[in-house]
Amino acid sequence: MDRKTKEALDIIEKIKSSDDYVYELIRKPKRSGWFHFWDMMFDLVPSLADSLKNNKTVYLIASDSKGEIVEIEQGNIVNTVSVPNWTREMKENFKKVMIEQYVYKKFKRIA
Repeated sequence: MDRKTKEALDIIEKIKSSDDYVYELIRKPKRSGWFHFWDMMFDLVPSLADSLKNNKTVYLIASDSKGEIVEIEQGNIVNTVSVPNWTREMKENFKKVMIEQYVYKKFKRIA
């Protein structure tokens, strides 16, 4: 586990329950299929580099009753978002969710 993830997990441990799961998520702007097609055809490398630089990694605290997305920067929680329409099954089978103009995809389970 890298240093950044370990620091984030230390912060999350203070606010999560013992039976909650923690997932590392990748946040990307919601885009159409045509955007991805043209992106591939014309400028895949610059767009990919920009995506890796600017999109944040965020964490999901998944419990039986709610899911909460947490953004952590420089050792502080800067934003939290509740996942709408959360179900108990999503705690163990979370894949992705769209909230506002962003898609949050599961990268890995870390706790």
